[in-house]
Amino acid sequence: MLTVYTEESLITNDLQLMCFNDNYFRLNFINRKHPYDETILNLIRTIDGAQQVEGKNKDKFYSKFGGEIAVDALSTGCKTAINIYITYCLRHDIRNICFSTLECGNNALLEIVKFPNGIVYMPIWAFDTDNFKTDCSVVTLDGTFHASNLFELIDIRKEHG
Repeated sequence: MLTVYTEESLITNDLQLMCFNDNYFRLNFINRKHPYDETILNLIRTIDGAQQVEGKNKDKFYSKFGGEIAVDALSTGCKTAINIYITYCLRHDIRNICFSTLECGNNALLEIVKFPNGIVYMPIWAFDTDNFKTDCSVVTLDGTFHASNLFELIDIRKEHG
């Protein structure tokens, strides 16, 4: 289940708040030469609109703005989503990091709330006119609530801050 903290003060002491998502991405994805699975490529396509360049160098992408970019030039929101996916959906040895989504755009937030696992600090909320399933435990100042879809997640934020 994805755990969403609405306030930084609610994050428990046993969790490390990761605010430097670009650095975490460099250390845990680029430096470890993590393979690109279909989910990672889909996150890059969906969030940044970039396509992987065919050929030897798998770390190059065609930007939606034209030209090639290195993987390190992806948006912070895209890197944050990949960090959460790798840490909580692929690896099973790390469970004490809460990723800040403060620098994420709405397109990244919408992908993050779809993850089946993870821990995030989300002071800014995702919004969309289309509803979709999610499985989130939302920790607010008023208590902890469960959201099974995006609209419930939005309603919890409206009602409980």
